Amino acid sequence: MKRDYKDHTITLDDNWRFIVEGPLFERALTCLSMNDAEQAIDQRHAARVKQQKAENSFKIDALDDNGVQVVVRGIHSAQGHLLGAKSDRIYPLYEPLRDKLMRRAALLREAKALDEQLKPFAVATRRTYGQTRPDEYDKLLKALTDEFVAKSVKASQL
Repeated sequence: MKRDYKDHTITLDDNWRFIVEGPLFERALTCLSMNDAEQAIDQRHAARVKQQKAENSFKIDALDDNGVQVVVRGIHSAQGHLLGAKSDRIYPLYEPLRDKLMRRAALLREAKALDEQLKPFAVATRRTYGQTRPDEYDKLLKALTDEFVAKSVKASQL
């Protein structure tokens, strides 16, 4: 048995369960009755209509983490994130905050570039995992010393 209901399909499977599939369901939903299946579709449909109304009337002008203006239009009904936000946080649209956010973004880019420039000279502080065997200790110290000297020579040529 198969029935179409509000752009969704309700199918009776071999276990006498009603499977709901359609645009408002990311995964198929299993229900115990046709009535439960129709109610589930009705509830999703009502939530979607409410969300669309909010998206058309709700609006917050804000700043993202980089100081760029964004418009928040609602909350995603399935995932919970803000619609229109391009970062993890938003901030009030206020010029002193924009300046600080843009400065922070520039400093983070600069720090990332410095990290890339320093990477060739870095010596890892973790030399082994777990307890060091006594017969390996001298070998580890020599490898550490050799690596440190090689990177020191490289650094002195800057």
